[in-house]
Amino acid sequence: VCMGAETVSLTNTLDVNKVDPAKIRPLMEGLQKAAAEQKIVIPGGEIAELGDMVNGYLWNATAVGVLEKSKMITGKNIQSGDKIIGLKSAGIRSNGFSLVRYILKEKFGQEWAHEKYDDTQTWGEATLVPSQIYSDCILEMHGRYKQPAKLELKGVVHVTGGGIHGNMERILKISGAKADLNNLPEPHEVMQKLMEIGEVSEEEAYKTWNMGVGMILITNDIDQALEIAAKHGIKGQIIGEIA
Repeated sequence: VCMGAETVSLTNTLDVNKVDPAKIRPLMEGLQKAAAEQKIVIPGGEIAELGDMVNGYLWNATAVGVLEKSKMITGKNIQSGDKIIGLKSAGIRSNGFSLVRYILKEKFGQEWAHEKYDDTQTWGEATLVPSQIYSDCILEMHGRYKQPAKLELKGVVHVTGGGIHGNMERILKISGAKADLNNLPEPHEVMQKLMEIGEVSEEEAYKTWNMGVGMILITNDIDQALEIAAKHGIKGQIIGEIA
């Protein structure tokens, strides 16, 4: 979706050491819910029981998307003065989870997931908050296949491995522009606690985790973009501008 492509289908393979319906069922239910919300078809998939060839579960997916060449988002039109919107994440996503596990295992041991985070939840529940998915929201802004755009998206950045700065660089290198991120939201409390427990520097945290921003849009149609995001239950704010 960062290029403006619409994902239309997804097939998945689950390689397991031993089939356990109690583990597989919630995975498939979560996938079904996400695919229905994002209007994506799942035409097939496979579960392979591989014994000692795998340690635990290995889940892979292949997505197919369609993109009109004239609607490709490349970042080439980004220029000084363009606004940068951050769409908020729900919590820690899959990227950076190795560091999460390392910190909590060092602090609490192997059963860290069952340790109390606060009076209402465990550390496992606090760190495994389901990801916010932005695809359908961005496609409404940009226009699905053969549909007109509601606003101009000059750049879209998915905040994954490498954090905000590492992923911003990918969209800015085409235009040679720089970003002044002067209004980033406060990171999630769970991230701040992890930084404290693991003595993780701010620089390292921003390289590893999303720090509260899961997707970034570069556009000048601010009100429209924030309105569409809110309609999809996604909070957004201006986090800076192109310098």
